[in-house]
Amino acid sequence: MMETSLGVLYRIIVLTSVGVGAVIFAVLFFITAPYGRHIRKGWGPGIDNRLAWIMMEAVSPLGFFLFFLLGSWKTGIMPYVFLGLWLFHYLYRAFVFPSLIRGKKTMPLSIMLFAVVFNIMNTYVQGRYLFSLSLKSLKYPTEWLWSPQFLLGTLLFVSGFVIHVSSDSITRAQRKTG
Repeated sequence: MMETSLGVLYRIIVLTSVGVGAVIFAVLFFITAPYGRHIRKGWGPGIDNRLAWIMMEAVSPLGFFLFFLLGSWKTGIMPYVFLGLWLFHYLYRAFVFPSLIRGKKTMPLSIMLFAVVFNIMNTYVQGRYLFSLSLKSLKYPTEWLWSPQFLLGTLLFVSGFVIHVSSDSITRAQRKTG
């Protein structure tokens, strides 16, 4: 069976993501990423931390929603469940979290751009596959909402979100008290 050009591009992006991830994993054993308290010169001009977060994270909800709109899977409740979970996560990361950042710190523009590239690739891989490339026979039926996989995955998703928000709150409180 002949693979479509979209399928080939998808495979290239997946393999590139895995390869780049492996290289960065190894590199970070030797170089501390210049972010947060580890920020240092040599990584390019700085950009306001809040603006950087918005710019690097906003590509994810926008891109995923675009893949949903352009995709072929809009029947049943499941594509809307996946869209809703994705948007919930990334709208928080793109707009709520940056509004809670205190102080006037900057982030190197290069780090923000690396994050934009990662988020574009991540959104492409997940949004393109879910809404366009997956086989019709593999689409999730509504009954899947009650499957152990979905329930456990949703529990992990919600637990992770609660831990994330709680940890951020604790960190902000510690900074306030010095």
